[in-house]
Amino acid sequence: HIAGHIPDGATLQYGIGSIPSALIRSLSNHKNLGLHSGLVSEEFIDLAEQGVITNANKAVFPGISISAVAIGGPRLKAYLHDNPEFQMHQASTTHGPSVLAKIDNLVAINSALEVDLFGQVNAEQIGDRYFGTIGGQVDFMHAASTSDNGLSIIAMPASFGKSGNSRITDKLSGPLVTTGRADVDMVVTE
Repeated sequence: HIAGHIPDGATLQYGIGSIPSALIRSLSNHKNLGLHSGLVSEEFIDLAEQGVITNANKAVFPGISISAVAIGGPRLKAYLHDNPEFQMHQASTTHGPSVLAKIDNLVAINSALEVDLFGQVNAEQIGDRYFGTIGGQVDFMHAASTSDNGLSIIAMPASFGKSGNSRITDKLSGPLVTTGRADVDMVVTE
């Protein structure tokens, strides 16, 4: 559902989770994508090796994929080691508003625990059980929603596994709003 909304030449940011990772694997027919993300995982390697991720259209760090954190195994470590087409940077560069404001066609793909009918995103807590931190979601979703030709996407399963409860709800189950509704362009489920 999401791959068809990502134009050739877009610069990608993706968050942690199985859905953003699956999306990265589905972009093999795209051209001249860029990568400027807080996190990278092994999924992006195939796109880089196939020439899909070229970073040719990026106004900042042209020709270079950028991240602050890398999560993966030996293949990722080997790919990143002494690779002139990849750089690790501090969060002030990867997430910094002054840097992100220069990126046109920024597409941010992140996941959530739930989204309410107003479009508010909870990516942290269900009831009194805390599952994770904000990470870069707020920074990238805001930057993508304000980028020229940008797109901010929340991608998540429609329901919770065993319980089958909907992740799209009339009211968030916890007290936290991770990403405000003004920074969410699209919510996608299966």
